[in-house]
Amino acid sequence: LSALMLFEALVLREQPIETTVVNTSTALLGMLPVGLVLLASISMMASVVRLGHKNVVVQEMFSIETLSLADTLCLDKTGTLTQGKMEVQKVKPLNGHSEQEVQDIMISFIRGSLDSNATFLTMADHFKGDAVYACGERVSFSSARKWSALELKGLGTLVLGAPEFIRPDLVFDEEIESARADGARVLLAALAGEFAGFQDRLSEAEPIAAIIISDPLREDAAECIRFFQENEVDIKIISGDNPKTVSALARQAGVRGAQHCVDASLLQSDEEIEEAILNHSVIGRASPQQKHKMILTLQQHGHKVAMTGDGVNDVMALKEADCSIAMAQGSEAAKNIANLVLLDSNFSHLPDIVNEGRRVINNIQRTASLFLVKTSFSVILGFLTLFFIPIYPFEPIQLTLISTVSIGIPSFFLALEPNHERVRGNFLRNVFSKALPGALCVVLSVFYVYALTAIEPLSQEVISTLCVILAGCSSLAVLFRISRPFNMNRRIIFGAMCLMFVLCIIVPPLASWFMLVRLSPLQLLCAGVGIVLIPLVQNGLFYIFERLTFTRPDLP
Repeated sequence: LSALMLFEALVLREQPIETTVVNTSTALLGMLPVGLVLLASISMMASVVRLGHKNVVVQEMFSIETLSLADTLCLDKTGTLTQGKMEVQKVKPLNGHSEQEVQDIMISFIRGSLDSNATFLTMADHFKGDAVYACGERVSFSSARKWSALELKGLGTLVLGAPEFIRPDLVFDEEIESARADGARVLLAALAGEFAGFQDRLSEAEPIAAIIISDPLREDAAECIRFFQENEVDIKIISGDNPKTVSALARQAGVRGAQHCVDASLLQSDEEIEEAILNHSVIGRASPQQKHKMILTLQQHGHKVAMTGDGVNDVMALKEADCSIAMAQGSEAAKNIANLVLLDSNFSHLPDIVNEGRRVINNIQRTASLFLVKTSFSVILGFLTLFFIPIYPFEPIQLTLISTVSIGIPSFFLALEPNHERVRGNFLRNVFSKALPGALCVVLSVFYVYALTAIEPLSQEVISTLCVILAGCSSLAVLFRISRPFNMNRRIIFGAMCLMFVLCIIVPPLASWFMLVRLSPLQLLCAGVGIVLIPLVQNGLFYIFERLTFTRPDLP
C-alpha cells in the first residue's frame, strides 16, 4: 500500500516529495495499532502480580488466558481433591497374624525401602522403631506396577501395594470395603516367599495386613468443582488409585457422573481409552501412558484441556495439556514442566486464575476495538487516496490527538479494570464487529467533508480540521459504546477525554499545535450537523454488523 501511495502521488499526481512523504507516513502510522502489544503485556503482567499475591507462580504468561478458555479440566485425586495430608487410619492384621508381627514386618520394610513418595512417607510416620529383619534385594514402587517389594531375611519377600494388583481374588470384609467406599485408600501387605521369581507367585502371596490410609477431601473442593461446572467446564478425575476410592471422593466433591467410574487397568486398546475419557468423568487405576493418551484424545476431539498434577507420573500428560498446573508439594519434574504452580498447593486458587484470564481477554478485546478503529479507517482511506481522495486528510500530529483521547489514555484504564464475565465468541470477530462500524463512520465523515467542497471551496487546512473533529467524535462514540455499562470510573474517563478533545480544538495554542485552523460559522454548522449524524450512522452500522456476525446474545 505504501508503494502504491508513493507511486500515485509522485508519478501520477506529481506532488512534491515533502507532501508525498508526510501523507504516506501519516497513513502508515495510522495503520499501526501502536501500543496494543504493550497494553496486552502490561495487562498480563498485572495478572502475574495479582496471582503472585495469592501464591500462584505464573511460569508462562499465556497460561492465564488459556485456563480461562479451557472447556475440560482434568484433575488428579491426591493433593487436588484431597488435602494431601494422608495418615494411616488403621492397620488390620489378616490370616491370623498378630498386630506385633505386622508392626515388626512393616517397620523393617520401611527402614529397608528406598521409596520416597507421599504414601511411603505417610507410613514412615506411622511405623517407627528399629528394624527386626535385615533387608535384601528391592523392587521400587512404580505407578505401572502399583506395588513395591523388599526381601526380608529369614521371612521372605514382602510386597506392598494395591490389593487388586497383588491378589486380585482377595475379598475384604465389610469394614475395609466401607472405608474404601468413604474415600479411604487400602494397601495390602503380603508375603510372597523367596525373592527369586516372586513376581510369578504374586497370586499366591499370603496377605498379612490391610493398611487403611485416609486423605480428607478439601473443604473448598466442592465449591471449586461447582464453579467450573457452572461455567460449562467438564471435570475429569483421572487417578492411579482404586476406582471405588476415586469415585467416592468425586461424589463427595459433587463431580457430575461420579457414580460411574472406569477402571483403566481393564482398558486394553486406544479405542477403549477414547470411549472412557469422552463418556466418563471419573477414571481410576490410570497409568502415566494412559493419562497421556487421554489428554491427546480430548484435544483431538477439539477440547481445550487444563490439567493438574503433582507426581512424576503426571509429567507426560502435564506437558501435553494446553494449560498445566502443578502443586508445590509435588515433584520437581511436575513443577518444572507446569505453566502454573500453586505454592500453597491450594486447589481453590484455580477460579482466581480463571477470573484473571477473563479480565485480560475481555479487557484486551474491548480496548483492541479502540486501536483497530484507527487502523481500519487508515487502511481504508489509504486505498481510497489512490482513486477518489486527492490527498490524505490527516497530518501525523492530528492522528496523535485522536489516538490520545480515544485510544491511548482510556485503553490503559479500561485494560486494568476488574472483569470476570465469561469469554464469549471469537476474539477477532468480536473486536472487528465493534471497530469496523466506527472506522466506516470516519470514512463516511471524510466523504462528507469533501462533499462540502461542492457548497464552498475549502482549503486543505480546513478539510483536515473538519476531518479531525468528525473522526475524533466518531472515535469517542466508539469509546462510549464499549464503555457501557458505565460506572463512576468509566464516566470520569469518558468525560475527561471529551473535555480534553474539546479544549484541544477551541484553545488557540493547542489548536495551532495540532495544526487545526479556525472555522467559519457555516463550517462550524456543517461540523455540528456531522457530529449529530455520527451516533445515528454508527448505531445503524453496529446493528448491521451485529446481524452479520451474531455477536448479540439475543440473536440466533
